[in-house]
Amino acid sequence: MAEDLADARAAKTPVARPAGQAAAEPGRQGSGERPTPTPTLGPGPGPLVAVPPGGPAAVPGRALPLPAIVRAIAVTGGRAAAQRAAPLLLGVTVVSAVLFGGNGMNAADLTGLMERAPGVRGSLWALWLLAQTPAARALLNERSALLLRALPVPRWQHYAVNAGLLALLELPMTVLYGRGAGPGAALAATGLAMAGHALLCDDGERPRTWLLGGLLALALLAPGARWRTAAMLLGAGVTLGLALPAAWRRAAARPFPRERQLVFGPASLALLLAQVALLGRTQRPLLLRATVFYLIALGIADLALRNNHIEAPGATAALALLVLGPFALLAAGALAGSVLSAERTLGWLLLSTGTSGGQRVAAAHGAVMLLTAPLAALYGGLLTWLLHREPAFALRLVGESLGCALAAAGAVSALYRWAQRGDPRDGDRILLVQLLLLPAALLASWALGESVLFLWALAAALLWGRALGLAAPLTRYGRLRRERARRDSNTVDP
Repeated sequence: MAEDLADARAAKTPVARPAGQAAAEPGRQGSGERPTPTPTLGPGPGPLVAVPPGGPAAVPGRALPLPAIVRAIAVTGGRAAAQRAAPLLLGVTVVSAVLFGGNGMNAADLTGLMERAPGVRGSLWALWLLAQTPAARALLNERSALLLRALPVPRWQHYAVNAGLLALLELPMTVLYGRGAGPGAALAATGLAMAGHALLCDDGERPRTWLLGGLLALALLAPGARWRTAAMLLGAGVTLGLALPAAWRRAAARPFPRERQLVFGPASLALLLAQVALLGRTQRPLLLRATVFYLIALGIADLALRNNHIEAPGATAALALLVLGPFALLAAGALAGSVLSAERTLGWLLLSTGTSGGQRVAAAHGAVMLLTAPLAALYGGLLTWLLHREPAFALRLVGESLGCALAAAGAVSALYRWAQRGDPRDGDRILLVQLLLLPAALLASWALGESVLFLWALAAALLWGRALGLAAPLTRYGRLRRERARRDSNTVDP
């Protein structure tokens, strides 16, 4: 009996055979069962190693090719970062067209000014680092990219790909220093910007973060162009090598601080306050970016009014609205994207609690309006103070700025609701909205002057109605139509 059991076990043991030779168990031929794939031996000298049926790439633990990792991170974290960076890059493009176009200044003038004035240099760098922080955090903290960390991929590949995408986010500073100070300064500026954003994505409570931040600040303010470039390269290399891996590891378990309760009142008000609290707690860099947009608009409007010697109240208000419109759209778009993403993520909770489409629209759009209204009032008040105008004109300018900002927030929130559908094409549709809306706002403000406020209000009202239709819960027919549209969009013609 023992010999029979030993023979049976030996018959079930896989036997190493030459590559390509079929292995079939006795008794299974012609039984109609599907043959079990048998491991084969890999070619080459050395010990015999069994290779799975899928080939060498199917070996568990084998590292994936680098191009596949680049593509995977680019379509997850890279796409999220591009969505956050697009408004800022468009704003930088508008400012560059105003400052460097025609007979204006060139890049060498600006880099020379930063060379002579450390205060200007530090202020410009602080604005850039804070304004681009949301895009850097989206690159490293994208939730859909966390799954890639479980793949058999060396960590250095993750670090290298994220560093390359981070370098693309710093392209405006690279171009500025490259055109104004040369390739060496461009390389140092790119490294310093990457290191600064890596620090801002890391834990701000660790002493090492503050120490490395002080090192970068000393390198930026060092005297002498050559010594400063060398110090920036050295400090950026050390900081990036330490901070980027730490920020990458920390992104998987980012702690949230304990906050005070800010939500109260009836359902609509509570939902609006919840959206405001969410932005204030988790998207503070976006609020700072919106503030930067309004400050840039304030500087451009003040310079344009002074250089063109515009004194008439009507012409002053028209130019103030012309400058404010595009930046109000960019600021509201940055906030609306985050609010609508959170609403879509918690859509199941809103549906289960019986929240209507009107309440969702009022809460989301109202949160964006509530956060941009103080910035618009500050824009009008500061512009009046800089121009030394009378208080009556201040009320007029503040009121028109508020109307423009509120209408822009309502319109862009409705358009972003149409663009964000939870599919991979969201970023393309958002970019299309921005590219079409900004030139239209500039053209309308230039042609209509102060009367553009009526056009803003009409567009906001019409788009608000469209948003109500998009946010309403789907009926059975609506669900069937959406599923049919998704199937048609996934069908490829032969």
